[in-house]
Amino acid sequence: MIAHECGHQILARHPRKAKRVAGVSEASEEILASLLGAMICNNDTDWDTLYAKATAELLDRGQSAEAASRQLQELWDLLEALL
Repeated sequence: MIAHECGHQILARHPRKAKRVAGVSEASEEILASLLGAMICNNDTDWDTLYAKATAELLDRGQSAEAASRQLQELWDLLEALL
């Protein structure tokens, strides 16, 4: 998905964001890229897909649905503040 790949590029190339995410795990970068992709896409279906991808990454790491939801909201708020 193009928006997800754009999320990776933003994380790598935007100076403030790159500095903040330096050294995060590959799984964490995938979550952040999915959230950034969801933020920049204009299609509801793509938004749902990207947000679900980020959720699945957290669930795969053993988080409960409630904890994953809370963490995604915190990350979303953080990314919004950085944009």
